[in-house]
Amino acid sequence: MEQFQTLIEIIQDRASRAENGIIFISGDTQEEYVSYSQLLEQALQVLHQLQEKGVQPGNKLIMQIEDNHTFVNVFWGCLLGGIVPVPVSIGNNDEHKMKLFKIWSTLTCPYMIADHKVLEQLEKYSHQHEMLDFFDSVKEATFSSHDFDYSDQNKGTIHQSRPEDLAFIQFSSGSTGDPKGVMLTHENLVYNIRDITNQTGMTSSDAYLGWMPLTHDLGLIAFHLTCVIAHAKQLIMPTALFIRRPSLWLKKVSEHKVTQICSPNFGYKFFLDQYKSKTADNWDLSSVRMILNGAEPISVELCHVFMEAMSVHGLKKNIMYPVYGLAEASVGVSTPPLDKDNFVTIHLNRQQLHVGEPIEEVDSSDKRCLTFEDLGY
Repeated sequence: MEQFQTLIEIIQDRASRAENGIIFISGDTQEEYVSYSQLLEQALQVLHQLQEKGVQPGNKLIMQIEDNHTFVNVFWGCLLGGIVPVPVSIGNNDEHKMKLFKIWSTLTCPYMIADHKVLEQLEKYSHQHEMLDFFDSVKEATFSSHDFDYSDQNKGTIHQSRPEDLAFIQFSSGSTGDPKGVMLTHENLVYNIRDITNQTGMTSSDAYLGWMPLTHDLGLIAFHLTCVIAHAKQLIMPTALFIRRPSLWLKKVSEHKVTQICSPNFGYKFFLDQYKSKTADNWDLSSVRMILNGAEPISVELCHVFMEAMSVHGLKKNIMYPVYGLAEASVGVSTPPLDKDNFVTIHLNRQQLHVGEPIEEVDSSDKRCLTFEDLGY
């Protein structure tokens, strides 16, 4: 693989080639294809309009954008201009709104780009909690995600970022205490996505379908950015669409001959709970060469149930790989080797798991047994 120094070098190289890009899925029959060349073009248009508003290299820009196409345009526009994007998940409950305000307070003079609906919800929340003065300062530095004009052919000025420069800030999805921002440099991200690509054997002949939110490290780094460096085709399905119609996930895998998918453990159960074999008679999942399972504890039993159920559609039974990652390490930490048994289960005495205690392996029938999955190297 080529030796890139920054994410900017990667997108410029991929845009210079004719093949592959992103398919944005918004429904059963609603899809939009954007090549990597078009992505670069649109990101530079966004950058121009941000620079016209006075956003400078090094400024932080909180992203509250639901539409995936707009999200990637803004994200790459920021990277190209040396602006630091801060993707934050959009939540409907008060806890998420307070988290956003805490993140705002953590950053120095940030800007925000947000959907109209997000601003309305924040204003309502601020009124209920007597925080209108604070909200007014937020609103003053906020741009609407609906105002970008792609008929404007002007392009922004690219900032010459260095490997050690801050690329973006990732706020951990951990639920304890105040939100903590992980500062990721171009070097952090280039190394991690390169290594994920090498470990999974991803190439430009692969097609990867993901439904995890792009505000999550699994969706943004392990999926979107890794596909870009691998120059693979990527299909992005909104998380809300997967929640409404989980069967559409594998239906699209069949239609597009997708080779790689990924989900947290719960996604496989959620899919199975609503799966009806009679509506999937014509599915062909034989193109899938790898399924990654990460982001939460893994149930080996559930993995086997899912793979067995989907084998009737041609899915190979030995292609699910349990993996581990965390935001503080960009995303990827460990994967099992591709040439060995991908499920290695360890049964331990649950009464001897404190720090400093020697672990004791027990039989799976032992009442003290707690089962763990080996997540590779």
